[in-house]
Amino acid sequence: MGRRPSDSSSATTIMESLGGGGPQSLWGARLRAPALHAGLAAGVGEDLPAACAAQIRDVLGASDAGLLMHSQQRTLRAWQLFEEDCLRTQVWRAQPAELVVLVQMLRPPWDTLPPEFQAARAHHIGVNPQRPPLDLLGCMRAAVDRNGGLLSVEPFTHALAPPASETLEAFAELCDVLSPNDLEARSMLGPVAAEAPPLELAKRLLDAGAARVTLRRGAEGALVASARKGEAWHVPAAQDVSVVDTTGCGNAFCGAFVTALQAGDGLAAAGAWGCVAASFMAEARGMPREPPGQPQIQALAAQRLERVLAATVQLA
Repeated sequence: MGRRPSDSSSATTIMESLGGGGPQSLWGARLRAPALHAGLAAGVGEDLPAACAAQIRDVLGASDAGLLMHSQQRTLRAWQLFEEDCLRTQVWRAQPAELVVLVQMLRPPWDTLPPEFQAARAHHIGVNPQRPPLDLLGCMRAAVDRNGGLLSVEPFTHALAPPASETLEAFAELCDVLSPNDLEARSMLGPVAAEAPPLELAKRLLDAGAARVTLRRGAEGALVASARKGEAWHVPAAQDVSVVDTTGCGNAFCGAFVTALQAGDGLAAAGAWGCVAASFMAEARGMPREPPGQPQIQALAAQRLERVLAATVQLA
């Protein structure tokens, strides 16, 4: 994936940068748990750039067993065009007919994943909330139940039309963590939520069946809520951050949040880890090129975590 601002007079081009959400989520997960044994699951072509493979291996420290080779297809690529007002435009580098196949490669069928992936204690996946892949989510739900883990689900876009209530409930009930942003949450709930405050949005998604909801709110931080404990917290964004590119911040939040929960952290602390992970993602163009377990990154993360926790407020 390439990334560049659209103003050619000051353009900076960055090639072979991992995108798609999975790498950013995994970077956030490993910020919370540097020794985490984890991997990425996706279809790739034989043209996967060596630099991207090296980032997966050396930066993320991830297993590549879930990268399923498709010898007759190219690896999915896109341009991300950024403007000074932070407007982002994505341009797929594929013909429409080819794009359908390439996008399908990004979500391998459950039965094609290696045994070590099926045995994982936690899974994180991005979905279209208008058409959630209920069969795949059901397989993941059954797996984490067997393995004593968590299923984290993140919409990767807003719904063009709200799903039927029975679809939303069937979807939400599969999620240990459901993590939309404001726009995605409102699109899932429909006109009834058009003017609803953030806490009401979270409560409506909990009522639909999600065990926990993290409402990602950009510069406002996040609202995290739990159905079982009946608690909700406002977690502020980390301060004193040199923002360069906010793409992937939500993904990093999700990875750190579910990893913190899996490690036994409380809801507020997990939310704070999510906001800290997002702050590092915001300071890089694309995914950071430094492993999140490096001592200087861990030390800075600890400082930011302390400040975020100190400003976290319980709402319920």
